Amino acid sequence: MTLKGENQLGLLPSYEKCFFCGRNSKGLHLKIEYSEAICSCDFVTDDAFQGFGGVVHGGIVSGILDEIMWWTVFMEAGAISVTWKMDVEFRKTVSCGKAYRAVGRYRGIDRRSYHASGSIEDDSGKVCATAVGVFRAAKGEHKEELFRKLDFSEGSKEVESLLRSRLMKTD
Repeated sequence: MTLKGENQLGLLPSYEKCFFCGRNSKGLHLKIEYSEAICSCDFVTDDAFQGFGGVVHGGIVSGILDEIMWWTVFMEAGAISVTWKMDVEFRKTVSCGKAYRAVGRYRGIDRRSYHASGSIEDDSGKVCATAVGVFRAAKGEHKEELFRKLDFSEGSKEVESLLRSRLMKTD
């Protein structure tokens, strides 16, 4: 279900202890790919992430959307940001044990805010949840320190090089 195309750059790094993309033993271990203004990942959650009756908890669904949008802002704007606000619409049940794809799209910058959107689709392409997020620059975050905490062991050198150049071009 991953995005295909000539501009596919590959797997993004993970961040140390992040519950969603990191190698945290209790986390989701999302493997996010980047392709020109779009981040995506395929995922399956197990019953540990259910709210009830095999349904993925809404907080987990929201967190996946937040994560995919954050990485899109990070890759496109080179900005270390935090979620300022996010609006989520749950359209269809997201079930444990089934395959889904999350997609984040960069929408641009307006004054001090970065804008992104995200969606989760099932394996037939039906949209299960959508989100619109607004992100603001994180205060006191140092790009060099963040870069050192990224794990590029599964990613491509091309992604590492692109990310390094984007982080160093912005303030």
